[in-house]
Amino acid sequence: MNSPVGGDDYIEAFDLDVCHVTTGAFSSTNSNNIAFGCENGTMFTYDLNSKNLILRSSLPSGIQHLDFSNDDRTIAVGCTNSQIVLCDHTLKPCASFLIPNSPTLACMTYSKLAPHLLAAGSREGILAMWDTETTDNLLTQRLHTGKVADIAFNNNLVCTVGADGRFSSFDLRSYTKTATLDYDCSFCSLAFLPGCYEMACSTTSGQLRSYDIRNMRSPLRTFLANANVPIRKIAFPQTRFEECSCCSPITSTYTNKSYDEDLSASGDFSIVTDSSLKPSRSADLKTSYPAITPFQPTASEASG
Repeated sequence: MNSPVGGDDYIEAFDLDVCHVTTGAFSSTNSNNIAFGCENGTMFTYDLNSKNLILRSSLPSGIQHLDFSNDDRTIAVGCTNSQIVLCDHTLKPCASFLIPNSPTLACMTYSKLAPHLLAAGSREGILAMWDTETTDNLLTQRLHTGKVADIAFNNNLVCTVGADGRFSSFDLRSYTKTATLDYDCSFCSLAFLPGCYEMACSTTSGQLRSYDIRNMRSPLRTFLANANVPIRKIAFPQTRFEECSCCSPITSTYTNKSYDEDLSASGDFSIVTDSSLKPSRSADLKTSYPAITPFQPTASEASG
């Protein structure tokens, strides 16, 4: 793995005697630990403090995605053969998943709020989600007309952006779609700012856009970060679940909690812009739900 050429391009360089690293992910609980995946299917962890490289496991297919669960008990490994392999903390494989009705894997992410929720998207526009404790498929839905570019969890929502310019969101308590919006751009990445309702999106034209999830009609800010160059991935420093003021535990009990709380946006983009929405093309998509029973209201809520 090669270091940057210029000495001012990095904080600290680590020379690893490993070739063709294709992806990496920081541990959710220890910022000094990183897991890497390689083109030949090799996985290893690296300790930034001790500078120890430990080869842990090898898979029969190349690795293109990695993500730790929020408690680091498991790590999801997305392979070039479209399989997602679930490994334990020693990187020993313990389960595997495939997106239903799809031969591809475009993106994958673990929820940082609930350690057992894993979501993945395909190049055919399908979103799938699993409970990694039971390995049950919780959701299979065709949300996009093209590639699912990225997935993000926030509070009781799972959200996607696509190369087709679409944003979609699902409520994790009832497994119902809460939003489908079409924009004037092709998205690459999606991330929520910890502890608030603001999210950032990147586009294939090099824009960074900031939106409030409670009002998606217009971006809060737009910044041209890289003219005509796609911004493949954006991320914010992780905040532990118990530190997030806007997050409530995801449970199987229906609640009336909504997005009406007075939480201000907190992005750092610079140009306020007008509406970027286009008319929705949701009628063009055929929906497909698995056999899921929506969560029912509690007795007190039903009587109220």
